[in-house]
Amino acid sequence: MRTILVILLFYWVALPLIAQNTYTDYKPEYKKWHPDYMIDKIEYTPTRMIIHFRYVANSINEEVESKFGNFKFYTITRVTFFGKTHPERWYLENYYNPDETYHFVDIKNIRRNGQLMESSISGYEQLDYHNIKANEVFTCEIHFKRLPKHVKKVSLYEGEDYKHDKNHFHVLQIKVKQEDDKDLGEFSDMVKRVQEFERKLTGRPRSTFSVPKKDTPAPAPMVKKEENTSTPPQPIVKKQVPPPQPTFKPRLHSPPVPPAYPQEAQARM
Repeated sequence: MRTILVILLFYWVALPLIAQNTYTDYKPEYKKWHPDYMIDKIEYTPTRMIIHFRYVANSINEEVESKFGNFKFYTITRVTFFGKTHPERWYLENYYNPDETYHFVDIKNIRRNGQLMESSISGYEQLDYHNIKANEVFTCEIHFKRLPKHVKKVSLYEGEDYKHDKNHFHVLQIKVKQEDDKDLGEFSDMVKRVQEFERKLTGRPRSTFSVPKKDTPAPAPMVKKEENTSTPPQPIVKKQVPPPQPTFKPRLHSPPVPPAYPQEAQARM
């Protein structure tokens, strides 16, 4: 009886995770903290919530007022990504329950102007990139464990003690969408948003994208008739009267159908 209860408890805990599917939010909804960065898209897998983050380095020579509000731009000479053990690491905070927080699992595919710099931040306390020039583009994937379904909105903060720092990468009130959300958008929506963002900050789009290929079904298998090459059994002669010769019909045989695997979109992040 105890074993059955343990199995039922495990199933009850694992069921919400098993039931979740893979989908992508190409039109993420959130509030900006600073105009120099954005969220391209948010991927949801059965085990992960992956935020695709984009930053355009601003490297002007003097401090100016931002048209986005009371923010100020500063000369940028270094871009830093903080690892899992750093006090300024990224984490998610439940907007409706600030005591409920989730730290990232990994930061993957850090790119500078499209060039892959690091495939994972695992093993680093922080990664620094120096000699930043104006309008350089940094992108990365911030991986979190899949959030419980009761979490509807979160804020992305860079450091629990730095929630009010203007120069930190914060994104507020991110809507956590479910698979049946009617405003997940399409790949083209993301491309349009990114191009408008880069054009606004740098004067022109600077990133290129590969359109994901649609899944193509596997060709129908050819049906081939197989000849029966086996020797038919010899009839048993009784009273020298041979019984009727059995008629052997050829069997229809279909070769095994190879499984069709969807072609992945070329990853940009």
